[in-house]
Amino acid sequence: MSIITPCHNSERYVGETIESVQAQTYPWWEMIIVDDCSTDGSTSVVESYAAADPRIRLVRLPENVGPALARNRGVELAAGQYITYIDSDDLWYPRFLEKTVRTIRATGYPFVYASYARYLEEQKRYLRPYHVPRRVDYQRLLKNCPIPTLTAVYDAKVVGKHYMLDVGREDYSLWFSLLDKTPFAYGLKEPLAVYRMHKASRSRNKLQIAKLQWTYYRDVLSLSFARAARYMVYYAMFSLRKYLS
Repeated sequence: MSIITPCHNSERYVGETIESVQAQTYPWWEMIIVDDCSTDGSTSVVESYAAADPRIRLVRLPENVGPALARNRGVELAAGQYITYIDSDDLWYPRFLEKTVRTIRATGYPFVYASYARYLEEQKRYLRPYHVPRRVDYQRLLKNCPIPTLTAVYDAKVVGKHYMLDVGREDYSLWFSLLDKTPFAYGLKEPLAVYRMHKASRSRNKLQIAKLQWTYYRDVLSLSFARAARYMVYYAMFSLRKYLS
């Protein structure tokens, strides 16, 4: 199992993230933390954990490239059969790896993901967990993106290594790439991770994300104006339902 973690100025949280990985009941993993030119003490924190645990590896980038390309660098270096991602401020529950790997092996589905809890950092409280759909195929993904990067795992031995496009909707590009190789992704209903929501985070700027979504439909997927507009309606409906829950 190769765990890819992009890190940029996460001194406050990255230690907790690492400890949630170390607490996994599935012990056969490597954690590749790609530091994207942090200017705080992130690298010192990571180095202290890496010195005590040989499964943890710090990779420093020579220039700031953003989360998509930082993750891609980690994937290039990954040696594990399974590839997954956790950002440097999020957390996994202890049986996340165990349950996702068991599901892949039991079902033969090479691409799985799980539900997750949502934690409002500034307010120090949890929202209701986000429960993912059981299956997502290419057509379903066009409507919105219910597959969280935080809980997605794929079998690189079956589908090969896949990389993100640096287009602002990097997770979307990865899922579309994987769904070219397998008919659908399989969702576990049980929440197995904690997504830490920050007030200023890009993922909570809905107008900005909507603009990126439109650009992805038109420029990356080359959808017609009418078709892109139709899927934007679906996207808005699903997004509203998710974030009001």
